[in-house]
Amino acid sequence: MPQAELARLKGISRSAVGQWERDATSPPISTIEEIAMILGVSPEWLAFGVNQGERTVLKLPDSENFAVIEEVRFTDDPDAPETVGRWGAPKDWISRQSTSTPDNLRVIEVRSDGADLRQGEKVLVDTGSKRPSPAGTFLYWDGLGAVFARMSAVPGADEPKARIDMDGGAIELPVSKLKIIGRVVGRWSHT
Repeated sequence: MPQAELARLKGISRSAVGQWERDATSPPISTIEEIAMILGVSPEWLAFGVNQGERTVLKLPDSENFAVIEEVRFTDDPDAPETVGRWGAPKDWISRQSTSTPDNLRVIEVRSDGADLRQGEKVLVDTGSKRPSPAGTFLYWDGLGAVFARMSAVPGADEPKARIDMDGGAIELPVSKLKIIGRVVGRWSHT
């Protein structure tokens, strides 16, 4: 079916269909189901090339093109996070998000609102980036738990200091006294 015809039947732009064909973007699951009905195929076939009733074994991503990133949760020790899942991500996407290696990246669920993050969001944290310059959102250990906060370097200090923006103000602490876990380099948000 030509792109223009599918776009007309679905009520979307032809360029959106073209982006799906080039793998520049992906349609939501609900849209895949609607397109499958229009084309007279199963959503499984359209999304994964699997015929209805076939059994499929999903394999780990090809190690040459994909990296596995651990999803972790912090309990009572900032140096011993608990692994709660694993995510596969294309290595080229990772290189656009961070200059760090995939081994330094962790996915972490936000536990409370703050630092322009919302509870339930998943963020990508670069644990190799622990200096508050340039300014950004960091995950640090406040003595009781892991906390997300906006952080920046304090210029002109005798000893390197970080400014931590908090609700109701900011505090400045020597970097040597902070346990910075890493910098937020990406996020998945609910739409």
